[in-house]
Formats: sequence, C-alpha cells, structure tokens
Amino acid sequence: MPPLISKVHERVRSPEAQDAFKRWFDASPIYSGPIVANRLGWQVMRTVAKNSAAEVRGLRTLGAVPEKLTSALDRDGMVVIPDYLPTPSHDAVRTAFEQYGQSPHLRDIGEENGSHIRYRSGPVRSDRPDDDAATIISLLTRDPLMIGLAEHVIHRRVRPPVSLVYQHLELPPGVVDDHDREQLLHADKFYSCAKAIYCVEAVTETSSPFVYCPGSHRVTVERLRYERAMSIRDAELRAGHLPRPGGEIEFDQIDFDRSRNVIGTDFRERLDLHERPLTCAANTLILVNNRGFHRRGVLAPGQSRKTLWVNFYPYQRPFYGRLAFRAAKRVIDTDNVSRALPAVYTQSA
Repeated sequence: MPPLISKVHERVRSPEAQDAFKRWFDASPIYSGPIVANRLGWQVMRTVAKNSAAEVRGLRTLGAVPEKLTSALDRDGMVVIPDYLPTPSHDAVRTAFEQYGQSPHLRDIGEENGSHIRYRSGPVRSDRPDDDAATIISLLTRDPLMIGLAEHVIHRRVRPPVSLVYQHLELPPGVVDDHDREQLLHADKFYSCAKAIYCVEAVTETSSPFVYCPGSHRVTVERLRYERAMSIRDAELRAGHLPRPGGEIEFDQIDFDRSRNVIGTDFRERLDLHERPLTCAANTLILVNNRGFHRRGVLAPGQSRKTLWVNFYPYQRPFYGRLAFRAAKRVIDTDNVSRALPAVYTQSA
C-alpha cells in the first residue's frame, strides 16, 4: 500500500474521523446546523421538507409485495415475517454463518464502542465463488420481498445486490450488559429509513431482541417538538457544551446517558411510546422504519444473538453524496473505521 494511502487508512480509525465520515458521507445526518439555527426551527423545517419530498416523490413498492405487509409498515413502522426462507435455504445460511465467523473481514467491536460484550461484526464479503459468504449472499442479497418492503419505506429504488452485515453478540457469564449506548431508546433519522434483520437463530427476551415502539415513526406535532429540542442539544454537544441543569423546558424532557442525548420520561409520555421486544423464532425477517424509536434489548450473561442485517440508508444518499462516498472508499477502509466516540461525547455531564 502506498505510504500516503496507508496514512489515510490509519487516520480514519480515529474517533474524530469516524464521526466525520458518518456526518459527511452517510445519508443526511439526523441533526445539523449551529445552536441558533436550531433554536429558530432549522430541524423542524428539515423534518417537514424531507418527509414532504418523500410523499411528493410518491415512489412506493415496485415489486409484488402483499398489501397486508405494506399496511403493517404504514401503521406500525415494522413488520415481522416468520419462516422467511425455505427450510433448506435457512439451514444453508445458518451453516455458512457459523463458518464465516472466522472470516478476517470481521472484528470484535465490543471494546471500541464500550459495550463490554463480545460483538463480532463486519461485512459479509465473498473471496471465492464457493465460500461461505457466497452462500449467504446468493440467498439474501437479491431477495425481492425484502427489497420491495424497503422501497415502500424509503420511497426510493433499491438496486440489488444489497450489502449484508454479520452480527454475533455474546455475553460472558458474570458480565452485565449495561454499557452499550445502543440500549438507549432513540431514532436513527428524522425521515423514513429502513433496516432489515434476518434472525439466524431464535431471539428471546434474554438474547438482546430488537426493541421497537410501534407507530412511533409517524410525524406528529409532538415529534416536531422533540426534533427541535434534540437538535439544540446535539448542536450544543457538537460545540463542546455539555448538558447543564435547567435551561429551556424541552431540556427537562431529554436525558444525557452513556455519552448520548436520549429521550426523557416526559417526551416518552408525550409521544405515547410503548416498547415491544421483537422476539422470534429462527428464520424470521424483521423490517423496520427506523425513524421510529428503538433500541437493542439487554443480553443476559451466557446468552448470544446471531443475526444478519441490511442497512438501506446508502440508497438515500443524495447524488453528490454517492459520488463522494465512492471516491472515499478508494482511500478509506469504510468497513473498519473505529466505533469509538469522539472525546467530547465521552466526557461526563
């Protein structure tokens, strides 16, 4: 590797590079702008404009997707489909998943993100036409039902193959799963965005189920109030101002925990949020609109969770963002950037 490229690869592993990469090369960041602009309603305008544009664009399901599934997505923001693959196909995926666990494309990100659990994750990438990754890719990355559901959520065309992410979480005996910020209830974006989860093995109450608040994906007056309050808090945090007691009344409805601004009790009640752990049998597909509030359920000691994920956010990048991302990938190992947080986010309040 040329010296210059090597230096870039090393630099991108820093927390600051990780934060910048997400902010500038991902789909529109959930919050942006300075403190004053957000006080004046910048985030509210972004939310209304982005969601109005999606409705005007009007691109709905392009494939043959059952109406009962799209109706569930519109109503609840989530859909759970058991017995997703034919049994032989699921058995093949499960066997390949176990073998792929030794792939050099994976790494344990548990210590990086402060979760204190064994968190083996990474892209499902094939090195040979007949390897384990190729088996998984052939069975899931061009699946028309999953793609059709995602298109219904994001109102954009999804051209296969999609990218799969391997996730295997384990918690050793005697360790408590209470450090990971993903366990805190949050929304990923201020506009409709889709993620799919394929459960390789059964997910129970104790094996870190995906927890979702049905119906919380809808844009309401209270959601706009929440977006404004959170945008101000986020702008202050980015400016290096840690949360302080008092201040605007909205701030009393937002907490600061595990280096993250999170929804407080008052806003939970205002938004009528009710958490539902999505427990399910093996060979289940879950697809959600992550504009809704969600979190990772607690993993009990000695338990594990084995899933494959598809993030459809890249299909929502603006045209210039897609060009910039492709250019960045030439010099940045985008699958192996650090999951650590910038220093400002790790200070205590």
